[in-house]
Amino acid sequence: MRTRPETGAESRIRVLTYNILLGGEGREERIAQVLAHSGADLIALQEVQDNGMVARLAGELGMTAVSGSPSDGGSLGLAVLTRLPVAAHRNHHHGGMLRSHLEVMVAPPGGERLRLHVVHLAARFGERAKGESRRMEELEHVLSDIGG
Repeated sequence: MRTRPETGAESRIRVLTYNILLGGEGREERIAQVLAHSGADLIALQEVQDNGMVARLAGELGMTAVSGSPSDGGSLGLAVLTRLPVAAHRNHHHGGMLRSHLEVMVAPPGGERLRLHVVHLAARFGERAKGESRRMEELEHVLSDIGG
């Protein structure tokens, strides 16, 4: 993703999305290595269970953390780690979605504000065809928020 600062120079923002799989328990050091190696400026995490771990990762990487709690009563949430200043954030809860989705607006120095929407759509492997229709329904909710 590229932004154009007011000076006319072009800068890049690296974005990474990473499912840490059931909270990443016992793999925090390896996850930190992957994230550090990526060089990402914005990191979207799915299946977050421990906000303390997210805070430690952010501290180790010199980033700010924003977390979104799950809306389904479960334990799998979302988070964003960012090197860019956070202008606003909101954790959207929907009755039609299994999980919430996290919206984070960042303000790159000299650039336009960017909105990042982090989602973790329902897998529902056991539902077969119903699983895909559920994901499409969830996407409609996310798109409604983005457009609204």
